[in-house]
Amino acid sequence: MKLHWFLFTASLLLSLNACKTQKETTEAVIESPDEPVMITMMKGSCFGRCPVYTISLNQDGYSVFHGKRFCDKKGWFEKTFDKEETKKVLDAFANANLQQYQDFYESEIPDLPTVSITYQVGEGEKKEVKGKAERPEAIFKLQAMLEALAETDDWTIKEDVEEEEEEKPKAEVIYSEIIIEPHESMVLPPWFKKQKEKYGIRLLKKVAPNLNYWLITYDKDKMQPEAMLQVLLDDPKIKHAEFNKKASLRNQQDR
Repeated sequence: MKLHWFLFTASLLLSLNACKTQKETTEAVIESPDEPVMITMMKGSCFGRCPVYTISLNQDGYSVFHGKRFCDKKGWFEKTFDKEETKKVLDAFANANLQQYQDFYESEIPDLPTVSITYQVGEGEKKEVKGKAERPEAIFKLQAMLEALAETDDWTIKEDVEEEEEEKPKAEVIYSEIIIEPHESMVLPPWFKKQKEKYGIRLLKKVAPNLNYWLITYDKDKMQPEAMLQVLLDDPKIKHAEFNKKASLRNQQDR
């Protein structure tokens, strides 16, 4: 009886070990390819002072940064990252399998930045994933890695680039709607109650779940648009305010 129990236990352990080995093989990390690689991230504008820039990285760790607005580095810069840091990013992209994701994730939030991430290996098809808050978590992790690279020090000015004046399309302003950013300490309900009595201010929606931006409207019979905006800008409880803009035009600008 003891011999039978021993043989059964040994067989079970061997079977479990085989399953574990098979699982580890299935979940093996894909190493970055030996072919030329180009990774690019473009960050668009938003309500407020979101950094607007482009950063690229190739298989040798060579990176180019183009800061456009609200960046510590404005203009063209270059840097070569060490092999360890470069491999970390390349391996992450190789394992992410970007082909499984949509090219573009629609958003109903006009004033968050559109972020575009592009990955190309050798002469293969270039894969781009673009969107705002609704993108998959795996894409946000890749974005965070590239943002970390962009925020490092020791960049040098790239001198062989001529800066071109960017032609910016005019967005259509919605004067009946204003986006406000209250100070974090402000209690919203009593503020809205007071402003509704004075100016007919009503809350339309929160611009984004995790951001302190609110879309409001007001009674245009009581206040003209520019005057209403100025009242909000002068309010010590409001950090920033600006007229809303049509989402379709904002999306075209960021694409």
